[in-house]
Amino acid sequence: MASVGDDGACMDASVSTPAQPENPWWQSRWFADAVATAAGVVFLVLCMALPLVGPAAARGSGSPGATRAPHYPKNVAAFLTVWLLAAVLTGSGIALWIRLRGFNLRDRRLWALGALGAILLGILVAFLTGGLAI
Repeated sequence: MASVGDDGACMDASVSTPAQPENPWWQSRWFADAVATAAGVVFLVLCMALPLVGPAAARGSGSPGATRAPHYPKNVAAFLTVWLLAAVLTGSGIALWIRLRGFNLRDRRLWALGALGAILLGILVAFLTGGLAI
């Protein structure tokens, strides 16, 4: 049975109107904020883990007879794991933010995530070239 709407158009109960598609939860702003925040927190953890692969762990403390830490390979593995997690979260945060807001150079969050990515690349280069174990 058809009824007449407020605008005078005929409305049929069996015909449904198409619903507006909602973004999935992983494309929402709160998720992008959570990923960006997690990237910053993991970066802070990475900074706290820098002494694990620093000069004292790589070559000893400088005391007579001090040598490389016996668990140095495990330290390197832990450091690289935290670095990889920070890099993945930073890249995901950048991708989500660009997907939500577009590539806008006036967006401070995009600049912050980009700077974090550049710092992470610098840390990786310093680690791979031995710059952290000076």
